[in-house]
Amino acid sequence: MQKNKLSLIKLQIYNNCEVKTKFNDLFNSWNEEISINPQTKYSSSSLAYTTLPQFKERKKMGKNIIPLIMEKLLDEDNFFCFLSMMLYRLILN
Repeated sequence: MQKNKLSLIKLQIYNNCEVKTKFNDLFNSWNEEISINPQTKYSSSSLAYTTLPQFKERKKMGKNIIPLIMEKLLDEDNFFCFLSMMLYRLILN
């Protein structure tokens, strides 16, 4: 049942280009900000990445973006996968 519910949410998200575009824009902006912001660039803690506004904005998007987070987690070239997992956990709690 949970799997079917996630599939339905995923279908709704993919049909809503605005949500997917906003999520991807925030994700890309966040990745860029990590490398240029002194608070994250020189930090040894990945938790510093969660303080950036782009991370917080994605969190505000709520459970609807879980399929998009899962998609990022499947991308093996994505260095920030573990941070996407943090976002996933924060949204679920």
